[in-house]
Amino acid sequence: MDNIEQLFVVEKSSHTYEGDIEFLQDSVMNLDVTTQHYSQKGGHQSEHHIHKRPEFQELSQWIEECSKDLSSRLGIGEKLTVSDMWANINTGLNSWNARHIHDGIISGVLWVSAPEGSGHIVFDNPVPLEYWTQNLMDTHSTKINNANTSQVTVKPSTKTLLLWPSYLHHMVEPNKKNVQRISISFNLG
Repeated sequence: MDNIEQLFVVEKSSHTYEGDIEFLQDSVMNLDVTTQHYSQKGGHQSEHHIHKRPEFQELSQWIEECSKDLSSRLGIGEKLTVSDMWANINTGLNSWNARHIHDGIISGVLWVSAPEGSGHIVFDNPVPLEYWTQNLMDTHSTKINNANTSQVTVKPSTKTLLLWPSYLHHMVEPNKKNVQRISISFNLG
């Protein structure tokens, strides 16, 4: 009998926020805007330490709880804590976030508002599969899946939290409609 095993694994987890999303949206809209330009292309970000503000304490604790299973699967024995957190407000048609990575061990996003037409988040496979996948598609009848693709796209959804290893390159596609996408991003370490 043949034995097939995975050599490398990249996992993400998703969770549904059951707290008061309107309170979070109001809290985000009351934050000061940073003058630094990160990956944001259209819209703006808040300063990067909102997890220290009282209105984001409960959210930070919930994120830390949600991260336990993924941390364990990554072989991390101790509890991770939020090291930085910021809000992103992508306003209007074609507002997006350029490809980037985060500091930390685990990173994530909570969509506070993701109306239809909001840009999707796109994760790059850390294994450079582009040419191999193209060759596979050109020469064989191939169904694309997580084992042979160079990117995975996730549609944003209000109240959805995603967690992933911080080394994953990712970007947010441009908004396809004139909408305001609001998210809270963070790193745990």
